[in-house]
Amino acid sequence: MLKFIRFSVALICLTPTGAHAQSSAGIDAPNNSGIITQGQKGNNFLFQAPPPLPNGLYQYGQLVGSVQEATTDPRTGQVIFQNLRIDSGIVNLTQNLEIQGVTVSCPSLEQPGVQAAHISIAIFGPTTCEIVGKANN
Repeated sequence: MLKFIRFSVALICLTPTGAHAQSSAGIDAPNNSGIITQGQKGNNFLFQAPPPLPNGLYQYGQLVGSVQEATTDPRTGQVIFQNLRIDSGIVNLTQNLEIQGVTVSCPSLEQPGVQAAHISIAIFGPTTCEIVGKANN
């Protein structure tokens, strides 16, 4: 036994006319308390960044490595890292690094003329870096 089902489709097109047309495709949602929408204006955040790792090495706010121990010598303005590891595709070793709220310069890590898409360095033993200021958070 065959059954035939008939479908009807109607298309309705609505177009703005004259004075009712909007000049902007964005949605103004200043008091939105939950969903982020395209073109939204306001202070809603999609997520909150986690706090920095205590032994994490950062550059421009991005985690690029870690150390097992950091010892600061205020007399010399140096910090000595034990077992330093850098494993990142976004690190620039000619620029300063940040750890625990201070900015450090590590000339011993610089690799002049080396350009790589990903750098992986592990140093077992002490690495001395100069403290050059406070980190910009």
